[in-house]
Amino acid sequence: MNSAPSDLGRLAKERHSSIDVLVVEDDESTRRGLELTLGHEGYAVYSAASLREATALLQTFIFDAMIVDLNLPDGMGDELLSDSKLGVSVPRKLLVTGASNASLEAVSKCRRFDACLFKPINIQLLLRELRRAP
Repeated sequence: MNSAPSDLGRLAKERHSSIDVLVVEDDESTRRGLELTLGHEGYAVYSAASLREATALLQTFIFDAMIVDLNLPDGMGDELLSDSKLGVSVPRKLLVTGASNASLEAVSKCRRFDACLFKPINIQLLLRELRRAP
């Protein structure tokens, strides 16, 4: 079966750096790895290490997608989905968590996102989920 690529994925390949992605991750090495990988794939990457930093970016810029760690130093990543923090809708929202697959908290939080990925992050799966149409 041959399926057409999603609009987000197609745009990312056709117009490099045209897809703005916010990465919210408190672990510096993970955040840096995502920045490098996504940048190499042609995404324009903005990053934040806390809810406070992410909220400031969300109120300043419009993002096509965001990748959010569940556990941040100043709260839970899913708090970014509240209208007061988000301001505008982000079409593609991915949650990343170090919690085990069996964690009830992680499962309940995942329902508010388009996809939920568990650490260690499978980069190919992340890129596939990021490219899916919202």
